[in-house]
Amino acid sequence: MLTELISAFTIGFLASSHCLAMCGGISAAIGHDKNCVAIAAYHLGRITTYTLIGALVGLASQTLLSEIKPALIVVKVLAGSLIILMGLYVARLSLLINYFEKLFTPLWQLIQPHAAKTLKQKSISQRFVAGALWGWLPCGLVYSTVAWAMSSTSLYQGALIMLCFGIGTLPSMLTTSFMSQQVVQLLKHNQVKLVAGLSLCAYGIYTIFVGVLQL
Repeated sequence: MLTELISAFTIGFLASSHCLAMCGGISAAIGHDKNCVAIAAYHLGRITTYTLIGALVGLASQTLLSEIKPALIVVKVLAGSLIILMGLYVARLSLLINYFEKLFTPLWQLIQPHAAKTLKQKSISQRFVAGALWGWLPCGLVYSTVAWAMSSTSLYQGALIMLCFGIGTLPSMLTTSFMSQQVVQLLKHNQVKLVAGLSLCAYGIYTIFVGVLQL
């Protein structure tokens, strides 16, 4: 289990450039007034949503899939495939993950108006709500990790996987919030993206390999 949690953190960390592209502007807006408590509340809300999603998919798989071995293998292969697509996106070798993200656009269209309103509020509680709502932003990186959390067939493990993933995204998001341009530019460097992307691809291949071994 410890290996899976470390891997979840690593996935979040390696895909930092995707986090900057998807949420960097929002994170920068939240951090505009340099209020550390407000920034922390926003990211706590975001990670809380990830953890909740992990718990829900873990519970669903625990209830519905735990005794159906072929279904679990399919989920693992799906998770690995999505991680590979995310790695290719981070390395700027393929944009196919964007098509997967669009599948969840209808859900986001229901949430987005409420999420946008919360960004205008300054209270700490509203910053938390803003993070919790923006945590539903369609993101292939999140969904690939969700598929992996689903393969855990455990509410507890699913929640922990998504929690560690969320913590892994913090370095890039906090960097953006506090506008450390040197680090931001490093994360955007093409060679950094290539190494990070190919590392994600390698882990995706490993995930598929483990799933196939269960046949």
